[in-house]
Amino acid sequence: MSIPREVNTLIQRLNSKLDQLEQETTDGLNPIRVSLNLFPGNALLIQLFAYLNNALLFTETLRRRIDYSSTVLATGMAMEQIEKSLKTSQNNSVEY
Repeated sequence: MSIPREVNTLIQRLNSKLDQLEQETTDGLNPIRVSLNLFPGNALLIQLFAYLNNALLFTETLRRRIDYSSTVLATGMAMEQIEKSLKTSQNNSVEY
């Protein structure tokens, strides 16, 4: 089972936007780190640092969701089926 072309295009656009968000966030974090070293107790810098780190966490979480959804669409399997097949393959492997 293959992913429809329109969905694939949407996935590529989402990944592109996530790449852009990640790059801009990383570019913003670098000067904040320097400023935090100079002013470690500055509440606004700490909030901005936390906000930008949260944006990075968001991009990582969304990438994982996109990967999972792509797998489900491509294979037609639900997560339970994927986990079950992984457990079965792990149980079938023999260790010496």
